[in-house]
Amino acid sequence: NTIKMNMKMNKKSASGLSMMKAVIVKNYKRSSNKAMVLVSDFPRPTKPVNSEVVVKIYASALNRIDISKSKGNEKLFVNDSVPYIVGYEFSGIIENIGDDVTQFRVGDEVYGLRSIMIQDETEKKRTP
Repeated sequence: NTIKMNMKMNKKSASGLSMMKAVIVKNYKRSSNKAMVLVSDFPRPTKPVNSEVVVKIYASALNRIDISKSKGNEKLFVNDSVPYIVGYEFSGIIENIGDDVTQFRVGDEVYGLRSIMIQDETEKKRTP
């Protein structure tokens, strides 16, 4: 199962917050198709902290872990509570960087694997 999304990040909510599209799991279900929902108005991350980066996602993939988690099979191992955004594999362009980031710059094309445990610059790779 692969999902490609062209994110439109310029949309603003009535409160003035920037919004984005996201595929989320609202509730655990026996069928992952029923658990996952595309949400058009999801709050967009803005300023990263420390060693984090904000990436404008151009492609994301769903893998077996996403499917298993959406069914509630990983609750003992993963500390996500519903609702949560799915998609660990991604590619995109860095939009903003934290104060401690030294290996990447705004505008770099990157791909990576979002981790539950570690969310720093060592996980992301530049595109060839």
